[in-house]
Amino acid sequence: SAWSILLTELKEYLGPWSISGPSRFAAQCALTDMNWQSQSKDKLRNDSRRLAELLCKYGFMPKGSTPFFQWILDERAHELHSFLSTKGILTRYFAEPSSLRFGLPGTEEHWQRLENCLRSFEHERQHHEATQALACLAGA
Repeated sequence: SAWSILLTELKEYLGPWSISGPSRFAAQCALTDMNWQSQSKDKLRNDSRRLAELLCKYGFMPKGSTPFFQWILDERAHELHSFLSTKGILTRYFAEPSSLRFGLPGTEEHWQRLENCLRSFEHERQHHEATQALACLAGA
């Protein structure tokens, strides 16, 4: 029928990821607003640098980055990923090599929560290592 032909042609024209009118308008505004683009790039660079510094503060040295992510290569990646996920902080875990990708926290509250969790992880890990050392000494 004519309708099915029209719908098929329309589907092919729009493709699998059609964009709504409001989204197109927002994208058009963003693409023409050079000041907004410049401010956004600066904010992303600064936030990415801040994330790298925060990770370094707790012993996780980034090995790769973009303005959106920091990537750490660390044997504790799975343990940290599991710990953070129980606190509602999502990271992307990679088994080979053992690594994590961190996205930028969205708000100041998110930054504080991430720092508190990294601090807690480090504290729990040190406590666990000390307990193991004492048990080893007691058994010797």
